[in-house]
Amino acid sequence: MQRTTLFLLAVVSASFLGACSNEISGKLEATGEKTFSMTPDACESGQRNGFFGVDLFVDGSRNQAIRVIESPREGVSVIVDHPDGGRLTFEKANCKTLSGHVEAQNSTINDIKNVMGNLEMDCEQQGLVIKADIHFENCH
Repeated sequence: MQRTTLFLLAVVSASFLGACSNEISGKLEATGEKTFSMTPDACESGQRNGFFGVDLFVDGSRNQAIRVIESPREGVSVIVDHPDGGRLTFEKANCKTLSGHVEAQNSTINDIKNVMGNLEMDCEQQGLVIKADIHFENCH
């Protein structure tokens, strides 16, 4: 009886911890005058900063980030903070492809709703062609 209880507790704890860790795949690549790439490995729900979307970070650095914002009116927009310290904003009107989706998950951590979704973009700005295909999950 006691072993069964401990086993069930271990299984529930392991599945809870697995549901809490960020799952991110894909990357953003910029070619042109200043070539760089970003492979996000951490994410946070936009709820922390008052918007519906997600912040994707590279190596935990806030200096290299991709912000995906989803608005019922404007659709998806993206802000890229690139390694040189510059910031680029993209909207559907100035991209060949800019699509994405952010969805609230059923889990909440510290009153922040987890989000999941994806971003696909092929945009051009300031001499850069930026392409991304990124999927994210469990961002809180």
